Amino acid sequence: MLHQTQSKVSLAPSYQTLDPTSSTTGSYRVGKGQVSFAEPTQLHRHLRLLGAFYSLRRKVETSQYNGIVDSKAKWTVFAHNASYRYELYVKEVVAAGSGTVSLPPLDVAMVYHTHLLNPTYVLSLYPSYPDLLRHR
Repeated sequence: MLHQTQSKVSLAPSYQTLDPTSSTTGSYRVGKGQVSFAEPTQLHRHLRLLGAFYSLRRKVETSQYNGIVDSKAKWTVFAHNASYRYELYVKEVVAAGSGTVSLPPLDVAMVYHTHLLNPTYVLSLYPSYPDLLRHR
């Protein structure tokens, strides 16, 4: 929705009117349940993680990777390898049932993050790998 401000068209209202000291904690209703707002520290960490994924992609695309010249092809091969490494991580580390899960390498974390974005997939994993889902 467009907002008219002093003869200029803006895509969003000004954020200067928001009180930065007001609390963003709380929850809101989604369907039959309540969902909590993310805390600012959680948002900051998530944005840093997304930035790390972006940096990883740029590094792969600009590097000498398996003799591949095309940057998109480099990323495709890298992502495929990361998916395979994620499968190994799930099977060997998480399924081992050690009770604690070590942090995966960044490429594996990227695939894990992607899988968490698909609720149907996540729920299908739960019976086999409940520890994996506790560390979201």
